[in-house]
Amino acid sequence: MTQKNVPILSSKKLTIGYKKKSVKSFIAKDLDLELFAGELVCLLGKNGIGKSTLLRTLTGVHPPLAGDIRLKDSLLQDITRQHVAQKIAVVLTEKPETSNLSVYELVALSRHPYTNWMGTLKKEDKKEIDLALQKTDLTDLQHRKVDELSDGQLQRVMICRALAQNTELIILDEPTAHLDIQHKIETFHLLKKLAHDLDKCILISTHEIQLALQIADVIWLMSEQGIYSGSPEKLIEKDHIGRLFDNTLIHFDKNNLQFHISDTSVKNM
Repeated sequence: MTQKNVPILSSKKLTIGYKKKSVKSFIAKDLDLELFAGELVCLLGKNGIGKSTLLRTLTGVHPPLAGDIRLKDSLLQDITRQHVAQKIAVVLTEKPETSNLSVYELVALSRHPYTNWMGTLKKEDKKEIDLALQKTDLTDLQHRKVDELSDGQLQRVMICRALAQNTELIILDEPTAHLDIQHKIETFHLLKKLAHDLDKCILISTHEIQLALQIADVIWLMSEQGIYSGSPEKLIEKDHIGRLFDNTLIHFDKNNLQFHISDTSVKNM
């Protein structure tokens, strides 16, 4: 089991943003972040605040403007892409363009960082695929074509694919964006169960604030001032959640963990 006091991924003085020629456009500066095994971490923030850019930077897809990102004791920039893929699995919002594949075949693609150039599956690869199918309750659907699946089933397959990659860290960008409320709740519960049962760190960006506050172990709250990190209870107590939307139209109810339209705004309509 991974030692709790050793982060799987960490950043020091991290600055994220974009660089065009010699001009830098900053999104967030001096971010000191840590991700530990066995935790479901939810990244919250307004649209356009830079959540996707942060995730892309933490996974090495987008270069940082300053600061360090480490996977255990190694700088991310010094690690080969194949090795990074053995440590971090990423699930994006885009649907796969491989709808002609079966569920098993799509999940099997996750083993590419471990297979030879022909993609030949070994005994260990098949073991990881079977375990992932079992943990995500997809064994009975493994021969179904991907284009025959519902949105909820497809999202479970994408989580299964990341799980079969057998990484310590799984990062998902808006995993419940296209799901109804039942499948949103089921997805959150599945991710927390996987994090706790398999001792993995799972980081997701989401707009499902109320679900995140009820289910997440840790919240990263991204704002113009930086990122506030802590348990949901800590961030609620310090009123960071209430200031998520700096708007007189919205009021955060600490007791019910809900945002409401303020009474004053309704009366003035």
